[in-house]
Amino acid sequence: MSSLFRKFARWISILFEQLRQDTRYALRAVRRSPRFAVAATLTLALGIGGNTAIFSVINAVILRPLPYRDPGNLVLIDTSPITRAPSWLTSAWRDRAKTLTQLAGFNGPRPATLFHAGTSQQIDAANVTWNFLSFLGINPMIGRDFTATDADVSAPAVAIVSYELWKRSFASDPAVVGTTLRVTGTPVTIIAVAPRAFRFPAGGALPAARMPQDTQPDVLLVAKPAAELSVIGRLSRGNSPATATTELLAIFKQEAVAEYRRELIDRLELQATPLQERLVGNVAERLWLVTGAVAFLLLIACANVANLLLARASTRHREIGLRIALGASRARLVRLLLTESVILALFGSVIALVLAYMSMGAARALLADRVPHVDAIAIDSLVFTFNVAVAAVSGMICGLLSLSGIEGLNTAAISDSGSYAVTGRNRLRQVILAAETAITFVLFVGAVLLAETLWNLSVQNRGFDADGLLTVRVAPILPSDVNRSDRRPRSKFFATFFTDLRQRLERVPGVVSAAAVSLGPLEGISGGFSNLAVNGRTSTSEAFTPVAFVTPGYFKTMRTAMLQGRDFSDDDRAGGTLVAVVNQAFQRQFAPNGNIIGAQITSESGPERFAIVGLTQDVPDRSLRERSQPLLIMPLAQMPDIHISWVSLTFVLRTIDRDPLRVAPEVRRSIWAVNSDIVITDVASMNTRLDIGMRAERDSALLFGLLGFTALVMATLGVYGVATYAITQRTKDIGIRIALGAARHDVRRLIISQTAWATLAGIAVGIVAAAMLTRLVASMVYGVAPLDPLAFAIGVTVLGGAALATSWIAARRAIQIDPIVALKSE
Repeated sequence: MSSLFRKFARWISILFEQLRQDTRYALRAVRRSPRFAVAATLTLALGIGGNTAIFSVINAVILRPLPYRDPGNLVLIDTSPITRAPSWLTSAWRDRAKTLTQLAGFNGPRPATLFHAGTSQQIDAANVTWNFLSFLGINPMIGRDFTATDADVSAPAVAIVSYELWKRSFASDPAVVGTTLRVTGTPVTIIAVAPRAFRFPAGGALPAARMPQDTQPDVLLVAKPAAELSVIGRLSRGNSPATATTELLAIFKQEAVAEYRRELIDRLELQATPLQERLVGNVAERLWLVTGAVAFLLLIACANVANLLLARASTRHREIGLRIALGASRARLVRLLLTESVILALFGSVIALVLAYMSMGAARALLADRVPHVDAIAIDSLVFTFNVAVAAVSGMICGLLSLSGIEGLNTAAISDSGSYAVTGRNRLRQVILAAETAITFVLFVGAVLLAETLWNLSVQNRGFDADGLLTVRVAPILPSDVNRSDRRPRSKFFATFFTDLRQRLERVPGVVSAAAVSLGPLEGISGGFSNLAVNGRTSTSEAFTPVAFVTPGYFKTMRTAMLQGRDFSDDDRAGGTLVAVVNQAFQRQFAPNGNIIGAQITSESGPERFAIVGLTQDVPDRSLRERSQPLLIMPLAQMPDIHISWVSLTFVLRTIDRDPLRVAPEVRRSIWAVNSDIVITDVASMNTRLDIGMRAERDSALLFGLLGFTALVMATLGVYGVATYAITQRTKDIGIRIALGAARHDVRRLIISQTAWATLAGIAVGIVAAAMLTRLVASMVYGVAPLDPLAFAIGVTVLGGAALATSWIAARRAIQIDPIVALKSE
């Protein structure tokens, strides 16, 4: 046994010694060919760097466990059609559910106003159950956690502030505990500071209709017992999200019997989803798609380097023949070549790490307010290991593809005075070129499709003029002397408040006109009437029609065309005839063959009766991708006469300056001068809102465009390499042809043919592959089919043209060869 062990140890020792020798020789060989080494290293660095960068994102967002206690057992419970669980439901789950051991909940984050030290500032606040932090395994950095008594209705309001707010607004003063401040009009006492590493479990995958919102609240408040919450549960041992879904839905429907009508109970749905999966949402799908794209880029890089290695092998036949003559085995030669290629890849991996590190800021910016914990993107041990592993595999692939360079070599190669060419090697280079061209074609077509999508969204008619338009979302505090339980006084207060504030904002220097709307363009839809009837005729396809309240001058400020009828005026007030303006989608739905002006509208959801006085253009309500829904627009002054009420509105201000953000500070001061507790959010130009609405498409087009361009450059270099190699191998042949009087264009055609067939074959394969793979981006394109002929035509033209131009440049070099020099060349 000991003898066998000694033999094994001796074999391992010999293997390591040979590997050390191969490594030393490979390093010397690299130093002898600096241009080749730089080209191969940089090419691999691009491919490896792209894969390392995207893996660092996937590692932080998808693979790394959430920073909570036992995160794998956490599930987020989604309910429908209600979006948050009422208190009676959470109590029933807490008492009866066997699949969950614990429950906690939150509501938010939501915009709020913090008033402290005589100034107001916009923050984000969230209400959480008193056990929220302990449920997640989080301990405050300073102060104490919430307790059950803090949730009592009569208990004084307390808060835990985030580390960032503590540092920003309180200068990291430990004495902040016990300080009283005002959050949206409510005095609260700070009892703790959250730890710096704490991240709130709220996803940032917001719909395009909304402005980005900070998913990390500045202030945590205690939710009262009657609050409606988003619920997080911890699975008990042996249970899965599926079993929890079945049990919780059954309890939901049983408890809902006493709360809802039978029709609603039949529509109730519930899904318990792993928290990490829920937070990432559909961003994971895009990340994996990008992963596939950068993997294609790495394959192109490997193909290019393999071609470089094959070209280099043609200059090393004497060296390899000498090694064979000295007794080197075929396995030793293979190991030597593989060592060289792996070393080049490892050099490239070092540069790739630098590139990945430099791209992290861009990755965080692109994913901010879309997915949680983007700040966790970093080069950690797992990313480093992945980088090295990808480099090693890439090096092995390149080396294996280049092994045909030593096939057929023997000791006769030592005295060979000619260029040593192997037909099989040339064929392999062309196969590699064809594969490289096919992959490039797929990436390029995908980039063109996404660029077309971005263009289509950019040029579509939006129904308003976004230039010079500022938007501000305002939510006032309801005074204590207003009866909160009576809808009409509340509606009257808000209607009066927003009407008066509109007049105040119109006096701000630089503002031409101002108006308010309950939900403006790209803000979504909410609140409306069910089963509208126009002149007694009910539509069969639309059961719900949203309503928007506006102040007079809204259409003028937006520069939205009034196609028929009239705009609202100050005469349209409470107590008068209820009037409404509708959009084109409403007319298409309810009166496709007639004039809608003057029609009378009634609804099953209320006793109101409206007269349609105007028809306006369609304006995108949810996103730039979706058609506008039928919309009923009413004057804000008549809101007290309607059973629907709004407590926050968006002001749109037409400004003199093309950059409307210049007046934003004065607008804030004017609003807070009315009441320092008013919540101000979504202060942005309308063009910014449009950019946000196209952000996903813009980012996708930019990323895939960059990948497609890089792939095109690599493929072009591959074509040039194959053409140059053909010239090198056939230098004597070309010299003889020229000496015998061959025409220059015949020689040029001979060289171009060396790459033309491989390129055409690659494009043909790429067309088939793209036809299958572009289905993956079907949900990402707009106004263009995945099999768009224009995109494929552009791909064929650009890729074919680039290959032809590159081959022509190489062929031009061939026809300039001096026949005498060519005949004397070795």
